[in-house]
Amino acid sequence: MEAIEINKLNADFKYEVSEHPGGEGIKACFACGACTGGCPASEADPAYDPRKIIRMILLGMKEKVLSSDIIWLCSMCYTCSFHCPQNVQFVKVMGVLREMAVKE
Repeated sequence: MEAIEINKLNADFKYEVSEHPGGEGIKACFACGACTGGCPASEADPAYDPRKIIRMILLGMKEKVLSSDIIWLCSMCYTCSFHCPQNVQFVKVMGVLREMAVKE
């Protein structure tokens, strides 16, 4: 298990994501795991875990999320969005993260 370095956290990261069109639902996630359960990318690569990515966003792990190759594994199939009881629209959040990563 990897340690989280508190001095590298960005408390505003979740707000930055939520300010982009498509990212506004990120704060509604309560980590139920429905998005991960049916995700084909998660089945192909166990390192890809939508619930973990959301948790990293909420914790403020901006540098780690935006520099990770894992954000490029989403196939944009919308399976996560169909299963989410909070209507987080994770596939749109992934689009926001990709856009932010390219700008960084």
